[in-house]
Order: sequence, then C-alpha cells, then structure tokens
Amino acid sequence: MLSVILLNYNQPDMTIDCIEYLLKNKNYCKDFEIIVIDNGSKDNSVVKLAEISSKHNLLFIDNKENLGFAEGNNVGIREARGEWVLLLNNDTVFKEEFISKMAKAAIDNPDAAAIGPKIYYYDSPSKIWYNGGKITKYYNFVDDQSVDNEDYKQVEWITGCALMVNKKAFEKIGLLDKDFFMYNEDVDWCIRARRAGLNLVYTPYAEIWHIGSKTANESFKKSFQIYYGYRNKLFIVNKNTKGFEYIYLIFVILSGICFRIIDSIAKGNFDSAKGYWFAMIDGLMYKPKNRFLR
Repeated sequence: MLSVILLNYNQPDMTIDCIEYLLKNKNYCKDFEIIVIDNGSKDNSVVKLAEISSKHNLLFIDNKENLGFAEGNNVGIREARGEWVLLLNNDTVFKEEFISKMAKAAIDNPDAAAIGPKIYYYDSPSKIWYNGGKITKYYNFVDDQSVDNEDYKQVEWITGCALMVNKKAFEKIGLLDKDFFMYNEDVDWCIRARRAGLNLVYTPYAEIWHIGSKTANESFKKSFQIYYGYRNKLFIVNKNTKGFEYIYLIFVILSGICFRIIDSIAKGNFDSAKGYWFAMIDGLMYKPKNRFLR
C-alpha cells in the first residue's frame, strides 16, 4: 500500500485540483490512500478540504498552525498506513497512470530508501525540471544533466516536490528535520539516508509537471525565501562538515551572502538584505527560528 500526502497552505483550489488528479489515478492503481493536511491556513482552506475529504473518504488533518513543510509532512507520515509514503506538492499535474508507475518503481527497487520521478516545468511541458539530483563539493543541489536518464539510476538527492520514501527508511534514520521549517529539508534527509548506506533512486518512467512554488511566491515576501534557503544551506554544512572543509565552505558561503547584502542595500532592497543578514546569523549559530512569516 502507498500513502500520498498533500500539504496545503492557503491554496485550497490548487490542492483540490491535485486531489482530483489523484482520484483519477484510482482507475489504474486502487491500493493507495490520500492524506490531506492543512498547515494553518488563514483562508477557507479547512472548510473546503474537509468537505472534499469527507466526500471521498480521505484522511484530513488540520494542523491549526503553520508547522512548515518538514513538520507539516511529518504529521502525515506518522499517520500513514502505507509501506511507502509519497510526499507530493499540491502544485503538480500528472496523468492517470502516475501512481501506478511509482508503485511499479517501488516493486522494481525494493531496496531503495526513496524514489523520485521525472519532473517537467508546467509552463514548458517538454523542459525537464528534475531528472535526478547531485550535490556538489560546495553543497549546491543541482539537477543531473547526464545523458543516460532512460532507466532507473541511483542519485544523491530527490526533490521534496515528489519524494516517495520507504517507511522502513523513516524508521531507520528518522523523519524530516523540523528545524529546517521549509527548503532543503529534502536534501538534508537524502544526505542522512546515503550516510546510513541507503539507496536513492530516480525513475524516468513516472512523470509529473510542476506548476511552481506558488505558496512561497504568492504568500511570502522574497526575504522569506532568501532567509530559509541560505540559512538551511548553512544548517546542512554545519551538520555534515568539520575541520578545514567546514571553515572553507563557511568562508565561501558567507562571502556570497555578504556580497548579496551589499548589492541589495545598494539597490534599495532592504527586505532582501535583512533576509540575507538573518540567514547568515541564524545559520552560523544554528538557530532554527521562524522569521519573515506573515
């Protein structure tokens, strides 16, 4: 059995569209449950999602407050009954056989800790957004541009946009790190999995189209994205490096942040400058504070 988790924050119509796509997948694969979670929305999300969940006998969870992407999904993971758990962004579009192809990937790769599908840009349907991830020596999280992407392959990280995890892997290394709140928690989890000797697999046979980071783009200032993106990268470096490597990477990252602070101030983008500044301070001190929330 597979459990699919949809996390919503002030995007009920988009989440409902995603639920409808999933329900159509029942024509090809019936053995999966849908868990719908509202993450402290301030609009009418709870009413709308509770209604559609009741109509289709889905599990609906109201978190009451915004727990962030990591802990918000963790709530659903704890309730999931499936042997595999698929964390799926609500801003995704896919065909009726998507779930069956992900289930087939799980059967074909029983030793995998997690599996990720091929992802395209929604606005450019033939342009690939993700086809396997690599982590550079500077801890940049990049797409795998290698030519050989026509079969299953092992990768270094899988995007949380569509991350299907073997429940046993959660039991072995733990859930998503709630300290990250949002951004890079998927990379952190994948690093932990690989360090535990587990395999991460990319499948080109299952495909989705990613509309984009609507929640972040529409609900938060740019400083929000800056803060969590850079702070959490520093968290990852803090958790996974030491000695000369740590000193070198911190120097490189802080040099880039300082340049961006100066550039933002020069252009009058003071909110962005504040985002970079607090990302640097909290990231260096490993302070999991929730800043720039509306």
